[in-house]
Amino acid sequence: MKNIKPKKLLFFLVVTCLVLIVWGALCAWLFQTKFIGQNLLPIDLTQLDNSYRSQVRQLMNDYETRAAALDPADYAARLLHVQTALEKLLALRLVKAEKDFHLDLVVAFTTAQNGYTALQNGQTKTGHALVQEAAAQMADLKQTHDWLK
Repeated sequence: MKNIKPKKLLFFLVVTCLVLIVWGALCAWLFQTKFIGQNLLPIDLTQLDNSYRSQVRQLMNDYETRAAALDPADYAARLLHVQTALEKLLALRLVKAEKDFHLDLVVAFTTAQNGYTALQNGQTKTGHALVQEAAAQMADLKQTHDWLK
């Protein structure tokens, strides 16, 4: 194996570092000018907020309408109904302004889900308490958020 002189090795390392720095700067500049700021469409946050609210309002109306039509003693159907509504809620695109509301609504649906699960398992007292708590949480959210009405 040949011995490489320290000066040649140092020169090679410095040149390699300079080439990599120039290459990195060129790539960063190309990425910035090509992909950032030039081809992006402006986002209308008001439209996103209105869309989120409209979707939640529709989800809640559908949930309440369907829940009223279900047999009160059919816990399996009620559990499936709550799970479906929760899945739809979790699939929505969340806006920052409504994150606390969204979390509260998820908690209310999860509480109802736990209640109907308890009722299915024969835990009547716990199940009814959880379902009533969930209903109170949802009613409170409707009362404190005028756009849900």
